[in-house]
Amino acid sequence: MTIKSACVYAILVCTISFTWEFAVAGTPTDAKSAEITADTFCEVDAKTHIRDIPRTLYGTNIEWFNNGNGIIDDKGVFRSDLEAAAHDEGISLLRFPGGTFSDYYHWEDGTGPLQKRLTTKHFTDPGASKNIMGSPEITRFARAIGGEPLITVNAGTGTAQEAAKWVEYFNAPGNARRQADGFADPIKVHYWEVGNELYLPGNPGVIKVAVNPQVYAARFKEYARAMKAVDPTIALIAIANSNASRITLPYPEWLGTLLQADAPDIDYVAVHNAYFPMLFEAKQPEAKDVYRALWAAPEAIDRNLSHIEETIGKYQAGKDIGIAVTEWGPLYAFNLNPIWLDRIKTMGSVVYIGRVLQVFVSHPKMRIANYFKFTDSTPMGWVAFDGKPKAPYYALQLFSQHFGTKLVKSTVTGGKTYDTPALGIMTEEKNVPEVTMVAALNDKGNRLFVNLINRSWSEVHYVKLNIKGFTGVKGETDAWQLAAPAATDHNGPDLPPELLSRINETPLSAELAGRSIALQKIRLNAGKPIKLAPFSLLTVEIPLSPR
Repeated sequence: MTIKSACVYAILVCTISFTWEFAVAGTPTDAKSAEITADTFCEVDAKTHIRDIPRTLYGTNIEWFNNGNGIIDDKGVFRSDLEAAAHDEGISLLRFPGGTFSDYYHWEDGTGPLQKRLTTKHFTDPGASKNIMGSPEITRFARAIGGEPLITVNAGTGTAQEAAKWVEYFNAPGNARRQADGFADPIKVHYWEVGNELYLPGNPGVIKVAVNPQVYAARFKEYARAMKAVDPTIALIAIANSNASRITLPYPEWLGTLLQADAPDIDYVAVHNAYFPMLFEAKQPEAKDVYRALWAAPEAIDRNLSHIEETIGKYQAGKDIGIAVTEWGPLYAFNLNPIWLDRIKTMGSVVYIGRVLQVFVSHPKMRIANYFKFTDSTPMGWVAFDGKPKAPYYALQLFSQHFGTKLVKSTVTGGKTYDTPALGIMTEEKNVPEVTMVAALNDKGNRLFVNLINRSWSEVHYVKLNIKGFTGVKGETDAWQLAAPAATDHNGPDLPPELLSRINETPLSAELAGRSIALQKIRLNAGKPIKLAPFSLLTVEIPLSPR
């Protein structure tokens, strides 16, 4: 990110209060509800394989500063609650050491004995941190949670030689510095990103590192040669600036210029095209308008990913270049306005996250995604500073732990749509389907997972599933749901006291807090219309046998 890390990233939605009869998604039908007819029809062709879903879509970001966003103490001990949360969320890929921090970070500062490590400036704000969270620590944390690192090398204030030495540290046999840090064998880090958002001008007062696409293309080539000379098996990620919003980023020709110059050396292009809604208007929109536009924004991301895939196809010349979205997530504003502060945690954000994940798994070239960020003492963390998961945490868990690995063909017909005007940086969207779906088989092909999302603000939808090519379950089956009575519901306040003192009020009222939003395992009959509550997510697991 290119905003000050010490500042709070402010978030969504006016506090609202309304009531409706809460229809729990997937509640087994009784005699009365059995008479209800479906309004939306979802067909799954379980024998038509689309692609294997990479587990690397379920990644996150951890920064080096402030003890790795608070996951480790000064003695090098990880917080057990955060370690367990990362493991249980199913995080697969840990992007390190930033964000913006990457292009000011010198990796050797984060090696060697903790007591001898330097305290260095953040460069993106007035603060400074001791280098407690470095290369040995990100390795240990990744192994503890069952994930792996994705390293972003310094392409702003660093050099290709410095990056190559970092590859050597992680991957070369016999590296003395790594061995001194307790790793006798190569760590074998596979994913390497060259720089972060170097197409943006940066914050006032920060050392400027922005470059044009021609300079970056030449720099990437230099880095690629140096790094692959150490380990030719690594995957290199080049940054690009393709954009899904209604604002125009600098250098719209960046992606084409980069691919034309460097396609043979590129394994992935990295874009940050999934931060929404970013509200910059002086007049505060209504909560309902913000949510409905936010829930529609993934359709623009979908189109943008298709555009990137088409552009890659023009230049890849037989090489299979993938897409990495190395930062993404709900992001509402850049100020301390309490109306929008700390809204990443709401059920409304969960619906956006779930739909973005549906889009990600659906695109053949979409292979890496790292949400921003795992934990922090600002609202950006999906796990609060006190170790408690916020509602968005469970949206990722729904896919990482309760979804298949082999995407299959699925279509939605019927059902309602809605229109939404341009708002924040979001584009106008028309005919947005209220019910969306993706479906996937497990590795063995004997269980089908159908993920459904209802983007309606107030209406229950009844979904009829039709599974082609297999005999579906007879009777009840398991399902996992995320739902809440109000779009502003969340798991309770989590802003630290020093931050609350700066805004003089709690942004999210106690009235709408503490409903304990989490994945709920239920039983339902997939052969009957499935009830989807407004702004809810549901994954149905169906045992299959060949027809």
